[in-house]
Amino acid sequence: MAKRTCLMIGGGGMAANWIRILTDSFRDRVEIVGLADVNTEILAAQGEALGLSTSQRFTDFHEACAAVKADFCGIATPPKFHSPAAIAAMENGLPVICEKPIADTWDAAKAMVRTAQKTGLPCAIIQNYRYADNKQELIRIRDEGRLGKLQYVVGRYGCDFRRYSAGLTVVNLLKHGLRTTSKVLCLSSPQWKQLLMDNRSRLLII
Repeated sequence: MAKRTCLMIGGGGMAANWIRILTDSFRDRVEIVGLADVNTEILAAQGEALGLSTSQRFTDFHEACAAVKADFCGIATPPKFHSPAAIAAMENGLPVICEKPIADTWDAAKAMVRTAQKTGLPCAIIQNYRYADNKQELIRIRDEGRLGKLQYVVGRYGCDFRRYSAGLTVVNLLKHGLRTTSKVLCLSSPQWKQLLMDNRSRLLII
């Protein structure tokens, strides 16, 4: 399989995990050929680790998207930069795979969708928790009918939503619980639609 080349926007925090996974687990399939980060120390450290020349490192993602020739762009930045970075990438001919949430505002998210539609390029948002081993075991238990008919599911995500800026934390992390619960309950299935119509049934998500 030929390697795909990636322009990575973001080098620290969650982006550092992306880089580690791409270089460790997918090194036979993906090569990072460009990196953008506003933090020059992180940019230098990650650039050195990836073997990127200074001409392949950028502090401005607009410049990176215009200069780097790659098969796709990976974006793992704070949410308010998701939309402008994704739009810049797609407008320069790069398909996008982006960290969740899609954006920090509804308008920013719609702008990403419009750009994907205009360019005809894919813009994928990562959501992988439902594929973790423990979540897949829940699906197996459900499919085998070991619990009978599910009436409600209680879920918990281990975060302190009382802290400062918790509003964005809710936007960023609550979807883990919601998406996992929706998968367990088959929210898009005919059975779920019937469950909603059954007034004896209740759904509780905490």
